[in-house]
Amino acid sequence: MSTICITGASNGIGEALAYSYARPDNHLILIARNAERLEQVKAQCEKYGSKTTIAIINVCNHQALHDFLIDIDNQDPIHLVIANAGPSLKQLTHETTNYFSAQRLMVDTHINGTFNSIYPLIQRMQQRRSGHIAIMSSMNAKIFLPGRSIYGAVKAALLHFGLALRQQLKSDNIQVSVICPGWVKTPRTDLNQFSMPFKISAKKAALTIQKGLIKNKAVIQFPWQLSLITGIYSYLPLKIKEWVSQKLYFTNSKDND
Repeated sequence: MSTICITGASNGIGEALAYSYARPDNHLILIARNAERLEQVKAQCEKYGSKTTIAIINVCNHQALHDFLIDIDNQDPIHLVIANAGPSLKQLTHETTNYFSAQRLMVDTHINGTFNSIYPLIQRMQQRRSGHIAIMSSMNAKIFLPGRSIYGAVKAALLHFGLALRQQLKSDNIQVSVICPGWVKTPRTDLNQFSMPFKISAKKAALTIQKGLIKNKAVIQFPWQLSLITGIYSYLPLKIKEWVSQKLYFTNSKDND
């Protein structure tokens, strides 16, 4: 039996990942803040035959998350951890009603929340010489958009961190993958008021991620259309990148950071 831990599992990609891994030979560890939604996800996973353990923990709560992960790992060693939790700035602004507080909370949730989700397990995986760590970044990490300054910055930091950690842990036989999705239909993107080209379902995103993790891909990016666009963008001179970014900014100016 494989033990798989997913943070941010109450909706969106995290929920879809839980369903994609829900089967009798897996023990799912699902973590989120929304107790009601997480109970619903648990019930569905159990219908698929999966042993499912849930925890209502904010990933920013280092001590609570650390203690929970260590306790689970002592009972049932975790094979795969997917650090997925991370709300949008718009969601956080609704929670705090203060734009700058929401920005600070975004940095804390995405970056420190990711650290809190994986660091308690790294040393244990090193001792076992096995394990897989997946970090949720974004296509936004590869293109700078004025209206997505904070979100793009934290996702770029996670992309850099994940790729460096992959090399750091390679000699310990620990796999690290960074996930860079484009637009995915989730409660988060439902709040957006602009066009989202090549948007895919959360179920399709989860299956793509699962296939990429099986192949131990360094970067799991999708859909292919946005992957191609960001690849071309990376080779453009800075002046042209700035022009493209400004065009995108003004096009989507109704919904900025």
